[in-house]
Amino acid sequence: MRQAENLKRKKASKKPGQRFLIVCEGEKTEPIYLEDVKRALRLPSAKIEITQCLKGTAPIQIVAYAEKLFVEGDSRRRIPAREWDHVYAVFDRDAHQSYFNALSKITSLHNQRMRNDEKRVVPFTAICSVPNVELWFLLHFHDQLAPLNRDAALKALKKFLPKYEKGMGGVYDATYRSLPLAIRRARRLRDAGYNAYNIGLSSDMGKLLFALRSEYKRMKGKR
Repeated sequence: MRQAENLKRKKASKKPGQRFLIVCEGEKTEPIYLEDVKRALRLPSAKIEITQCLKGTAPIQIVAYAEKLFVEGDSRRRIPAREWDHVYAVFDRDAHQSYFNALSKITSLHNQRMRNDEKRVVPFTAICSVPNVELWFLLHFHDQLAPLNRDAALKALKKFLPKYEKGMGGVYDATYRSLPLAIRRARRLRDAGYNAYNIGLSSDMGKLLFALRSEYKRMKGKR
């Protein structure tokens, strides 16, 4: 009886808010950008975990690590198991040989309908950029339609952000005013038939930013 009451009290004391587990390919560019987003939106760190994959940079390793963190957690990094409502794996196309295997793996995880500590089904989502995350940054300034490789994407971005370097901070602050425009441009690429499975251009980063901004608006409404 007492155990049931304690469990009920624990659930009642939980703060509202969706919990995001975001596992990134790199140790700098994507994590720093997303941490800047979290800071700017004042999202609580306890609800938004942004972490680097510690098992390698191959897309399949990132997806496998995201699964492992969700199921087992990591006590040393204070990442709890199954206490998440959304799991995202963030990686670029680049020249990774395991890219398509990673997409298949995350689709399989999503279809398994794994449940969290609150018995809710948790979606697993790939956030991919083709050729790389620099395309996402470029879309804030330019409606890029012609395919380009990763080096060309970096060169094109430097026309608008001359001091840009991979892993630098401040990219969100330099681009956030054009975020709605970048989201629309990325959506137009998808509508034109470009997506994570094609060799053309695409970026799903707008989906993640939209989710984080939606969470910000939802929490702001409860304050």
